[in-house]
Amino acid sequence: MCNAGGSPERELTYLTLLQRQRAAAVVLTGGAMEDAQHAAAVAAKLRKLSEAGTRVVLCGRPPAPETGAIALAFDNRGGGQRLTEHLIGLGHRRLGYIAGPEERTTTRHRLEGHRAALAAAGISEDPGWTVHGRYDRTSGYEATLELLRRDASLTAVVAANDSVALGACAALRDSGLRIPEDVSVAGFDDLPFTRWTGPPLTTVRRPNGTLQVAYRGEPLYTFVQDTKRGDVKGEGFKDVGVWHAATVGAAMTTTTATPSTTTTTGGGYGYGG
Repeated sequence: MCNAGGSPERELTYLTLLQRQRAAAVVLTGGAMEDAQHAAAVAAKLRKLSEAGTRVVLCGRPPAPETGAIALAFDNRGGGQRLTEHLIGLGHRRLGYIAGPEERTTTRHRLEGHRAALAAAGISEDPGWTVHGRYDRTSGYEATLELLRRDASLTAVVAANDSVALGACAALRDSGLRIPEDVSVAGFDDLPFTRWTGPPLTTVRRPNGTLQVAYRGEPLYTFVQDTKRGDVKGEGFKDVGVWHAATVGAAMTTTTATPSTTTTTGGGYGYGG
């Protein structure tokens, strides 16, 4: 298990390490850097891994053509759009957005979905309503204070992920604002802790539980180890080995529940109220 911590240099170092250790399979998760030089360096590493017989899967990352890697792509644009549509449906028209690092594909895709929902609803976005930061609680806290400084009339804050949303909630409470009576908060990823926040957090669920089944009904680890290289076209795959999570059910949905439950909430209750 290697954690690059968002460092592109560390990512390349770990790929080299796994190649030297002759790993049977490598699963690379998280958004990719939108930098041509780094993308080329990663592609070269992945190509060497594949040529050495290592099965490579990119989970939640864009495809890497001509590397032999399989891409399991999440619909981050669709998830971001549906989440903002949910808040707009509750009557919100002034929505702050805490985005992740600008150089990450996940950041761009989720922000594009958010903006698509605003445009479809005829809402003109103020450039000051978006703040970029890291994918952590401290960043969410600091970004929320900055959003309030720019526009104290915001009625909702959409966070890049659930950890950022927790920081946003803390900043709002420290600013004397009630959630959701004064400002609503929504996250992304449906991490396990969200159901234990008070009240539970409105979020977007990724299909982590269904990712075990990725190809012809076989578990992902079996697929990674046993299928022939290049045999990536089939049921559940589209284009050049790109598997869309939506093929196994509700990949990106704003989860909803009644106020009495302890799961993530929607409707007029909870952080997304």
